[in-house]
Amino acid sequence: MRSIERWPSNQVVGGSNPSGRAFKPSSDYDGALGFGKNAWLVQVYGENLTDTRAELYANHTEFYKAVTVSRPRTIGLRFSYKFVGR
Repeated sequence: MRSIERWPSNQVVGGSNPSGRAFKPSSDYDGALGFGKNAWLVQVYGENLTDTRAELYANHTEFYKAVTVSRPRTIGLRFSYKFVGR
């Protein structure tokens, strides 16, 4: 299980907030369950399990407001294989 915390700020990691207004705090919760045998692994995973839409970036100009939000809930199945070298 993994949690990502976001706190109110005028700055966002990897970008800025030209609007000067603080973003609301938010949390994203991710998780995965899997089974592995030998070199194979099968996992069921979920990202943003609470389906929270957090504002990550906002750009307000005179005629429109552009906002980048976090990704929606994603659920999937992942297969992997580990190659063993000699």
